[in-house]
Amino acid sequence: MSTLSAFTFIPEELVDRILQLAVTCPDHAVPFHRPTWHPAPSTTTAATTTTTTSATTRSRLSPLLVSRSFHRIALPHFYNAAHVTSSRQALSLLHVLHAHPEYVPWISRLHLSAIFDGVPQLVSICSQLRVLDLSLDAAATPPAVVATTTTTTTTSSVPTGPPAPLTVQTAPADPTTIAFCSSLSSLTHITHLVIRKGPATYLTQPRVRYVLTALAESVMRWEDLVDVDMPFKVSSDESSPVTLLAHALSSSPRLRSFSTHLPTVWNEVLLTVSSNPALERIVLGDGTASASAPGGGGVVFSGLYMIEAKKHPRLVELIKAGTYSASMSNVPTLASTSSSSSSSSSSSSSSSTCSSSSAAASSSSSSSSSSSSSSSTNKRASMSSLPTMPEEGCCSSSASAASSSSVRRNTGPSGSEMMMTMMTTKSARRKSLPA
Repeated sequence: MSTLSAFTFIPEELVDRILQLAVTCPDHAVPFHRPTWHPAPSTTTAATTTTTTSATTRSRLSPLLVSRSFHRIALPHFYNAAHVTSSRQALSLLHVLHAHPEYVPWISRLHLSAIFDGVPQLVSICSQLRVLDLSLDAAATPPAVVATTTTTTTTSSVPTGPPAPLTVQTAPADPTTIAFCSSLSSLTHITHLVIRKGPATYLTQPRVRYVLTALAESVMRWEDLVDVDMPFKVSSDESSPVTLLAHALSSSPRLRSFSTHLPTVWNEVLLTVSSNPALERIVLGDGTASASAPGGGGVVFSGLYMIEAKKHPRLVELIKAGTYSASMSNVPTLASTSSSSSSSSSSSSSSSTCSSSSAAASSSSSSSSSSSSSSSTNKRASMSSLPTMPEEGCCSSSASAASSSSVRRNTGPSGSEMMMTMMTTKSARRKSLPA
């Protein structure tokens, strides 16, 4: 009682948030449904999965059994995300919703590991769903394939055109699939769609094709759809349901994000989806995690698919916005880094060389001018102190020597000029001596 009374002093909003984290089932807790014709590798794996699921359910139910206050606060969060992993769970949930209709508006997320008995009725009741997470399965027995031909009645025995093509229609044998696809029309508020595929399911199987076709028709009516996640490699041809789904997504008015795995070879599914003007990003994963999960693994911008994708600028922009926004856009390449560093270092060295050369030139010019002026002053003083005036040749030669020396200091004299200057100075001194 002391523990329960302590919660009376805690705001109910805080308790609500704590219980929401405790009773909400994570998305990765729902395993893929394995059909009966595809046995598990070992019985230990199946037993471990069942034990883990039961333990998760018991841990989620524990807060509801603490007190009436906890039950009242946590019950809406418990039914907010309904995870159905078996036919028994689907029928049990359907029975609870029939007994308590007030629980129906609480369900906004529905996670289905397969299409079980009772799922169509469950989808029809939960008309306020916002998130539909569906795992495609091939059912226990593959549905039959009915081949029909279109014939044309003519009055002439000569054919007027090419023969009528063969039309292959996939007719699912179980009524559960037909009822589920019909129940999708009752959903009008879907904002997030997740289509998963287990390792034992292939896009060419008839039941999978039938469900994908129904989803494509429903996407055309879901005007609030903003995010689609298909965490598997998509491939298509002209008559594929994936192509029909891609065309439906290309015209979705509020679609913002599309996530999938990087295809191995080129196909036009992503190119078709990228034609949607409202689309903001395409998130590509490498298959190690969910494509839409944060840090779900980036892809290298190389390979067969990316080489062909570079020819379409709009597709490349969307892929970079969703896949490379945090990994490549802000990180410079090695070549650009080395070139920028080399250019900056060369520019700085050239600027420092220019500054040092200009400083040296200015200092040399100032020193040369000062030395030339001082030498000329000293020579004038020495000539004025002589008792007799020397010959004109001596004055002219000394003046020319002084001017040539000042020029040499600025320009740098050569060896021959220095020898000629020394010889001229010696001859001038001999002439200036008294006889």
